[in-house]
Amino acid sequence: MNTELEEKFPGVTLGAEKLKTKSQRLKTQYSQFTELIQHTRVGWDEQTNTVKASPDIWDKFIRVQ
Repeated sequence: MNTELEEKFPGVTLGAEKLKTKSQRLKTQYSQFTELIQHTRVGWDEQTNTVKASPDIWDKFIRVQ
């Protein structure tokens, strides 16, 4: 796997631990995003590709995170 990564990304060091950490971080961010989107008063704006929510929802979500 390291050889394939080195060929695709020359000059970049991507060890197993670095990839594992990145994967875990992405999973956490995805979980947080899906939790936010599933909230009753939260939506997705297709035109701007952003999450839409009222300020009180943002405040609540930020405090929890």
